[in-house]
Amino acid sequence: MALRMPLLVLVLSASGCNLQADPGVPTKPVVRDSTAGSQQIAPRVDYHQHLASPTEAGLWNGTRLPEIELPAALAQALRSRGELVNDKSALAKLFTEDAVVLNSWSPGARWMRGRTAVTGYLTAAFGGTHRLVPQAYRVDGAHAHVVGYYTRAKDGAGKPFGYFQIALERGDDGKWRVAAESPTFPSDAAVQAPITAENLIMMLDEAGIHRAVVLSDAFLFGGKSDMESESTVPYERVRAENDWTAQQITEYPTRLVAFCSFNPLVDYAIAELDRCAKDGRFRGLKLHLWESRVDLQNVMHVKKLREVFVRANEHRLPIIVHVGNNEIKSTAADNVQTFLHEIVAAAPDVVVQIAHLWGGQGFSAEALGAYARAVSTGDPAAKNLYFDVAEVVFVTHLQDISDKALPEVASAIRQIGLERILYGSDGALVGHATPAEGWAQFRKEVPLTDAELNAIANNIAPYMRDE
Repeated sequence: MALRMPLLVLVLSASGCNLQADPGVPTKPVVRDSTAGSQQIAPRVDYHQHLASPTEAGLWNGTRLPEIELPAALAQALRSRGELVNDKSALAKLFTEDAVVLNSWSPGARWMRGRTAVTGYLTAAFGGTHRLVPQAYRVDGAHAHVVGYYTRAKDGAGKPFGYFQIALERGDDGKWRVAAESPTFPSDAAVQAPITAENLIMMLDEAGIHRAVVLSDAFLFGGKSDMESESTVPYERVRAENDWTAQQITEYPTRLVAFCSFNPLVDYAIAELDRCAKDGRFRGLKLHLWESRVDLQNVMHVKKLREVFVRANEHRLPIIVHVGNNEIKSTAADNVQTFLHEIVAAAPDVVVQIAHLWGGQGFSAEALGAYARAVSTGDPAAKNLYFDVAEVVFVTHLQDISDKALPEVASAIRQIGLERILYGSDGALVGHATPAEGWAQFRKEVPLTDAELNAIANNIAPYMRDE
């Protein structure tokens, strides 16, 4: 979603910065009863959401290595290991006397040593016969190493429920015995299923949220997360991803709006922007500068990005931007100034929404402070800036800095002004929060008052006002 960091967005609109009522959104916030019995207000709009097309899900899951054929004696050892798991006495004979197995169910994981401990754990952990499907191996004299996955399917084609690394030793009798086994559970925690508009609507209903802004993930293809792709991606692939998102959104026209996406550095960037603007199904543009490898200290990158902003402004398309470029503290504030005055200033008539509050990636007090100062001091380049809070708490937890960072977040929100803060939860990929979970976490952990939280929940950005 390597670490999947949140996707940040910038949005500018021809309507300026005043938040107004949206005829398509209930005039009063949705109120739900919490388990504690107190009333909690749900956001009216989730301003930062993603679906996951089948193509994108494949990107996250990667390609499973094929099953390979092992030498006969090794294959027999693995086959017996799976078939005899319910027979402690027979299973023990497959292990060396001092064999070790990783108990990955234990908090923090721990190694278990000796046949008795090993067989007792494996019998309890697996609870039934299974197959160890080999995907790679190496033999060096009397030692062998095999990696693969566990499956219940006899033919090995079923869904993995775990992965293994096994070290084996060959005895004087010619038989291979397991010296060490390292299971990893559960494998299905890493399997990303497609997320459709229907799935998102169900999550929004659970949260009591009426509408959502859905950002196409076309920017991923050829990006930093696309490990199996060349740096240049055929235009057809990006166009197909944008069209898939648009098609999904059209099934719920009163609930969802779509934003087109692409890498702003590619040769076809302006062509895809023009196509999306003409298409009619897209409300705005989403850019992810970190995924697209945009360097705000590179003059040519700044020039190309500025051209995209100029054209988006001509089409009156709001822009949502995951800025990034804040990993190095010494340059983060300078990058904000470049972004505001060289790029955002080129789109003076549209809303620019900065995702993840400080622009994305790890928490950046430097970038957040620079944005907050620009707004609070009346910098003209910041006149149409909005900020979503997608995964703000999630990121600070990943870095184990919540106690220090979240008070800074609350302070910056107040400096920016509550009217410019938009709730967003980001896509509910594996390991990430649903809209309801994200709002509950934000409400609980960011030190804002109930009145401030309610103000954020009720904000309607200019680009969400129906025509």
